[in-house]
Amino acid sequence: MNIKSALIMLIFLFGAFAKQAFSQKINHYQEVKSKVSFPIGFDDKKSKEIIASVAIEKLNLIKKGKIINDKNWDDYLNAIAGKLLQNEPALLQKIKVWCVKDLSANAVSYIDGSIFLNLGLIIHLKTESELAFLIAHEIAHVMKQHALKEIEQQNKINQAEINTNNNFGRSYRNLIHSKENEYEADGIALKLVIQAGYNPSLAIKALHLLNPDSSLYARINMAQLLGNEINNSLAQLDSSEWIKSKKRNEKVILKIELNNNDQFSTHPDVAKRIISLDEQLKVYELPEKMQLYQIKDSLIYIQMQQQMAKLALGNAIDDFEYQLAIMLVLTNKFQFEEELRKTTLLKSLYFIAQSKENQYEDELLSKCAITTDSNMVDLNKILYSYDADKFKKLVYGFAKKLVEHGQNEDNYFYYALCNEAYLGKQTSQIIFQNLVNKFPNGKYALTAKQKLSYNDKK
Repeated sequence: MNIKSALIMLIFLFGAFAKQAFSQKINHYQEVKSKVSFPIGFDDKKSKEIIASVAIEKLNLIKKGKIINDKNWDDYLNAIAGKLLQNEPALLQKIKVWCVKDLSANAVSYIDGSIFLNLGLIIHLKTESELAFLIAHEIAHVMKQHALKEIEQQNKINQAEINTNNNFGRSYRNLIHSKENEYEADGIALKLVIQAGYNPSLAIKALHLLNPDSSLYARINMAQLLGNEINNSLAQLDSSEWIKSKKRNEKVILKIELNNNDQFSTHPDVAKRIISLDEQLKVYELPEKMQLYQIKDSLIYIQMQQQMAKLALGNAIDDFEYQLAIMLVLTNKFQFEEELRKTTLLKSLYFIAQSKENQYEDELLSKCAITTDSNMVDLNKILYSYDADKFKKLVYGFAKKLVEHGQNEDNYFYYALCNEAYLGKQTSQIIFQNLVNKFPNGKYALTAKQKLSYNDKK
């Protein structure tokens, strides 16, 4: 795309998005404007293309409703940035931290100082120190203008080999510089968290979450826990099989660690990054009795973690990542209300049952957010070991028990759907009619009426 096309697209997108806020705060549209100081001599055309592309990326997040709107969270995240940059007021004015509805464990920064932390990353952090390190790492990328340096470096490499056709060599050299930028950002982040008063030893543990081969959840007996929740034995993967599988998995993980190679990666191996930071930490002259002065986890952080986890659970359902929703519910890592846990399980199992009926297993498996996590492998073994009809019966039985113990509208609606899926429409019509009677102004009333073939005037 040339610069003219990019700018036309930007103007079009801005005008279209401004008419409808997509449930985002209107002031977000002012904040997509980028203020970037490019190095002297940087190509003017290229700089305009970069500014336009950054604005479009941010506008797309707004359009899709991905930016989380909560003043408390905004204030809290940016207050951490303020602590980290208490000695860098000019840079602090550029920094703006956002939380994004994305369930992958990742974070990204743009050259204008915008930092986006994914919901899927924040919920797995254990301390505010870890959160501070991740924000500091992204701040360091902005501080050192790593994105611009990589563009300049790529141009130099391309110019140096302009008469060759060595694309592999060019790409490999770019990777080397990219990894050096990550090491530099880690080092600066370590310095910033120490200056702010965070626990550096705890802070650098956040890096473990960024390892693509890491397990975000402790290994649990998925068959037993899921079976307990839905009052079913799920004997296909019993305890003895789980123990054997766990031992095999431990061997596989060990093999991965021994053979890990970051030679063709944009980022250094996480283990190397942690070793590097440990070495740097040894040579820092830390204040005596530093434990007394470190920033402790605040009540706001604990509340934020709980709220974020609940939001992630709803987001998993909205994004059709039903296995991940089940994982969030089953693990003891997050404390959800019992009714929310049961309702989420019912919804997730119902949609998985429908996917089995329609033979969408491969598509659902491809949406699995943590493909390398051994728990997810165990869960998929369970979910897809049943044939479609048996699985529908299992979910129907679970839904029936839930409505027998309470008149929750969500559970009642999915009870009707499960009844229809397993027993046909005859009895489900009665359940849908009861739903309309019990919850005439409920969120499922219109859908239930459509199921009953009501027209809008009736």
